[in-house]
Amino acid sequence: MYINLFPQAIEDEFPNCSPLLPPTTDPRSSLVTPLLRLERKAFSCWFSWLTNRSRSGQGDYARNEMHNILLEIDNALKTLGGPYFLGLELSMVDIMFTPFLERMAASLPYFKGFIVRDAVKYPHLNRWYEAMDGRESYQGIKSDYVS
Repeated sequence: MYINLFPQAIEDEFPNCSPLLPPTTDPRSSLVTPLLRLERKAFSCWFSWLTNRSRSGQGDYARNEMHNILLEIDNALKTLGGPYFLGLELSMVDIMFTPFLERMAASLPYFKGFIVRDAVKYPHLNRWYEAMDGRESYQGIKSDYVS
């Protein structure tokens, strides 16, 4: 089972739509749980750093940790050729990553001076953002620097 029954409930409710998760017979299915764990790891790192007001050397550690996690995400997006986590089609993995990658891209430059949407450091992640930007359904949830 992936992380919980929620993804399967969506699949059951909309059986005539393209599935958001690969079937267990698809080799990509083995990537889903590790990718969702990476999403939780990224969220935890981002939120801890964002809410930490410490003036000690922890800021450099947190910055490096965030950079390393974004490199992991970038590499994960590279694995199947993207632009999405499981390849050419949007999946539940992308949906789970979306709100937090958006918030990271909006909050970290403002509060920490850290650029997430950096095409040089994170080219595959940047390609993911561009692919998401092209989706009409994405525009309604996209973060900005004000909200």
